[in-house]
Parts: sequence; C-alpha cells; structure tokens
Amino acid sequence: MPAPFRDFFNERYEREESSFIEVLRLGTPLLDEKTWSRLVPAVFWRGKTGLQTGIDRNPLIRFSQTSGCAPNETCWLDARVVPNTQRGYVPPDLVRSKFASLEEWLRHRYIVDVDGFGYSSGLVWKLWTQRPVFRVTSSRNLSVWYDYFLRPWLNFVPVPPGDWLAARRAFDLLEAHPCLAMAIAANARRLACVLDLDFAARLLLTSVDARFYLVADAEAGDWGGGAQVPRPLVPLLTSSFPR
Repeated sequence: MPAPFRDFFNERYEREESSFIEVLRLGTPLLDEKTWSRLVPAVFWRGKTGLQTGIDRNPLIRFSQTSGCAPNETCWLDARVVPNTQRGYVPPDLVRSKFASLEEWLRHRYIVDVDGFGYSSGLVWKLWTQRPVFRVTSSRNLSVWYDYFLRPWLNFVPVPPGDWLAARRAFDLLEAHPCLAMAIAANARRLACVLDLDFAARLLLTSVDARFYLVADAEAGDWGGGAQVPRPLVPLLTSSFPR
C-alpha cells in the first residue's frame, strides 16, 4: 500500500496495509442505486487518537465530540475513538470497545479520513472502498507525495479542520444528489489505482537507486524537521483530474 513518506514502514503502516489488503479481498463493487439504497445514511469513523490527546487540540477527538443524536433521531455522523491507553485520557462517552471491522465501515454510505498527525496513513485503503471519503485536513498541513493527486469534490469530500457545519452541509448535499456521491466514490477508486501504480513505479526506481526525491520542509512542530516528498511519477495518468 502506498505510504505517506519514505521509510514509513512501521507498525502503524502495517495495520493500515492489512485494511488495504482486506478491501481488495472483499472486492467492493461499484456503487449503483440499489446498493446505495441499502447502505446506512451516515458518515462513519473509528480510530485511535494521536500524539496529542488534549480535547482542544486533537482533531480526532474534536471530530468525535460532534457525533451523536437525540433519541429517535437518525444520526448523520457516527464517529468515535477507541481505547488507547498509551496516549492518555479520552472521555468515556467518546470511546467504543474495539476497532470497527471493515464490514462495519462498508455498511455506511460515507467514511471519514482524519489527518491526526498532519497526514493520514489510511487514506489509500479508504479510497478503494467505493464510499465517498470525508477527508478532515489537519491544521499542521504536512505535505505528502499523494497530495499532487487529490482533488476536492472530485475524488474526496473536503472538511476544513473543526468546521463540522461544512461536513453536515456536504452530507446533506450528497444525500440530495446520490449521483454526485457515487461519482466521487468512483473517482476515488480510480485515484487509488493511480496511487498504487505510482507507488509501484517509485519502488522500482528506488531498487535501482534512482534519485527522484524532492525535499519539502514540513511545518515545525512535534515532528520537528522536514519530510521527504517524492515527485509524482505518472502525471499523465492524472490528466483527467483537473487541478
């Protein structure tokens, strides 16, 4: 699975890669009106908190705080964190007992990708799911190599940090126009194919010690320092994705 940064092969990456492999194994079909009508009309997310667990700072926790609904009301947002004892306190009402299975993710019409650290390691497998991805960007705004390919409202649904009204407006828009939602999901699947091809080409060039990396300064913070961002290798394949 494409990684956000060079040498990003760690436990977190392996967990996301297993989700990626599971999506491929399930072979999620293209959305159609019949399939769409059977899905839960909600935006879904489960995950751990990151390095910062302060309620006022962590975008994962802030996003989860907006989730919930009154009795007998249909929830449009179902977002919760899972227990993570290594990262400090998380309010009990925001916690679920375990990670959601991929089947649970796929029962919903929309799924969330949150840039908890300033980038997301799980974006690619979510693009494969045939579900519109609500991508909550981070205020840190670290650059990763696949940013070149991302097009808001074409292959993902943009949500500014902390702007949950924007997420609700996007949800209402897509519910009113399911053809738009299904088009975004289809474009996301095409983008995932491009990312896989680009990443495979990158690994091939790396194996022959090709020098194609650019160095981009990351925003100073807890990461402290720059991040290596490789140049996209297949720009011709993205000609159908207007910038």
